[in-house]
Amino acid sequence: MTTTNLRNENQFFELRLSIYAGSNERKAFDLKALTEMGFKEVDFDAVRAVLNTDILPKEAFQPFLAIRKSAQDFLAEKGQSHPLMGRVFNPKDRVEIIEFIRVKQEEYEAEKKIFVSRYSSYVQAQLDVVQNSAILKGLDPLTLMNSVKQVQPPVSYYERKMKFRFFDVSITLDSDEWQDIIDSINSDIVEKTIYELSRDSNVIRDNENPRSRAKKLLELSERLKAMDFYIPGLGSLAEKIDVAIKDLGGVKPAKDYSQRESLMLSSLARLLDENARSVVHGTNSFEDLTHTEKLRVDAILSEEVVESVQTVKPVVKQEESGIEQVAKVKASESSFVGTYSF
Repeated sequence: MTTTNLRNENQFFELRLSIYAGSNERKAFDLKALTEMGFKEVDFDAVRAVLNTDILPKEAFQPFLAIRKSAQDFLAEKGQSHPLMGRVFNPKDRVEIIEFIRVKQEEYEAEKKIFVSRYSSYVQAQLDVVQNSAILKGLDPLTLMNSVKQVQPPVSYYERKMKFRFFDVSITLDSDEWQDIIDSINSDIVEKTIYELSRDSNVIRDNENPRSRAKKLLELSERLKAMDFYIPGLGSLAEKIDVAIKDLGGVKPAKDYSQRESLMLSSLARLLDENARSVVHGTNSFEDLTHTEKLRVDAILSEEVVESVQTVKPVVKQEESGIEQVAKVKASESSFVGTYSF
């Protein structure tokens, strides 16, 4: 579901999506059923291992599962879930979202035609699996094959069940009547954005691969842009994150990042984690935070930690008695104290 921001807070855009990706579920066999099939109790475990197999090969449904996951992942990047509103998106993304879903729908229909045309071969392939498994376990393959065949539905079942459906509805609520609900929704969106920004940044910060950190920070930026419609200023924050990542080399092979770039990527994630509330509310400048962090990282990298002690061999002063010896020791110490956490 998509809603507007405070400027059009009583308008809502809702997207409903239903994708059937197939099912291999079958009813489990109880002891009575196995007995009626003529099997002895000593064989029950072996029989169940064969009968509890899928009714069709798993690969038959993989294209539909992939399409559904692609649609779900795309929508996950574009919005935020709300317990009352459902999935909240940016209305400005409506055209892009609908076009993407239509493309997935076309892919689904194409795969459905292939599935239907190959259905008989899928059925036989699974029966072959059951037959081979039964023979290996020393069981009667015909009985087990017939049992599985009975629960394999006709192709018409899947022709009816396999559907990719969606629709969108735009509605306008009475602001006077629903203002308290609208205010609550907007407040929830802000709070969840703060929570997710801190949570995701913390995960990125702990990632040891600089390329992955850069990539994940850019993905986080895209999610912030999607919520700019509800929280003015998030788009600007996202653009500043993009610029910061670009200045650090963007997304490139991990080995190509310098030590400074790698440290700064961790620092950016830490800044977003620790300052999520203030940067979302706009009470803290991401640019100022980043500038201060750059100075800190540069200072750390410029400091040389040297712990060397150079000992000069003892020499006897000529003007003294020859008994007294003076040892000259030369040492250099750095001003670096302690550690710094990114």
